[in-house]
Amino acid sequence: MNVTARLTGRRRSRVLRRENQRLADQNTVLRERIAALEYERTRDQLCPAIRNRRGFDLAAADLAARTQDNDTTDYWVGIVDLDDFKDVNDRFGHAVGDCVIQATSGTLLNLFAHSSDRTIVARLGGDEFGFLTNGTGLDALNIAHYAHMLTVTAEPATCNGLLDQPVTVTMSIGVAAFHPWAPWSMLKHAADCAMYEAKQMHGTGSLVIHTALDGVAVDARPTSRIRDQRHAHPVPLHA
Repeated sequence: MNVTARLTGRRRSRVLRRENQRLADQNTVLRERIAALEYERTRDQLCPAIRNRRGFDLAAADLAARTQDNDTTDYWVGIVDLDDFKDVNDRFGHAVGDCVIQATSGTLLNLFAHSSDRTIVARLGGDEFGFLTNGTGLDALNIAHYAHMLTVTAEPATCNGLLDQPVTVTMSIGVAAFHPWAPWSMLKHAADCAMYEAKQMHGTGSLVIHTALDGVAVDARPTSRIRDQRHAHPVPLHA
């Protein structure tokens, strides 16, 4: 009886271990599926390499929490609008317009390539894009602006035979200083105002940077928050 009881107990233990492992594997699969679904919910359907509006807002909330704690890097929020995009749709059709939007995604990612681990790019809807970046990304933006390279080109090879020649549009970009203690809606509005200033007052393909928010300049922030961007060690922004 004792031998039989011991054998039965061992079998039960093996069965329990197998069952526990099966349940653990199921939990792992479920967690991976949930993570994949959450990831997809933050990506733009037309431009899956970048975030959508929801993903942009979540990234801003995460950045605000971290910069309030221990990240002393200066960050910037930007709004991008394509100039005369309606003319592209009217002349070539919405399918070509979609190609231009996809090309814009690639252009912005390339523009911020040297700060890719610290920059978030998103499509906010239509031909409007947004980004969060640090000083390195802002430097790249300035260089592109002064080199008259705030342009997007959709090539025939990427438009499934819809074009026989490239279509190029310019970008108007507004940038505002990212204040972690300010409402996110206010920060986006400041960048949006800078973008419209670029579009209406400086012509197409322009960049305007606002370093103040409601009269509070970047340099007026607490001294513990001021640090030279080029020598900071920013915490990565995970795309």
